[in-house]
Amino acid sequence: MLGLFLERGECEILKPNLEQAAGLVEALLIKARSKIDHAEICRLRMLLQLRQGNYAPAVRTALECLRTFGVDLPDLTDAGTDESRVRGDAPDPRRAPDRKPG
Repeated sequence: MLGLFLERGECEILKPNLEQAAGLVEALLIKARSKIDHAEICRLRMLLQLRQGNYAPAVRTALECLRTFGVDLPDLTDAGTDESRVRGDAPDPRRAPDRKPG
């Protein structure tokens, strides 16, 4: 039955009927019974977020889903905007904090 609701959610995203899809995704998250169910709903949620142009939340959703399976990656979406990294205001997330440039 979950599969049917997932497909409906995907259809709502593709229409695009994003408000209805968002409500469906939230309702599905409550009904997830397994890690696989949760992963499928996260995939749908990421698709919705990407369709809305919400890229950083989509990355956070992906990271949250990976944590469900024991994979813990740092969330670099809060490390600063691309513009601030170009200006040098934000730390380079690829550089270890104890390393000096050069």
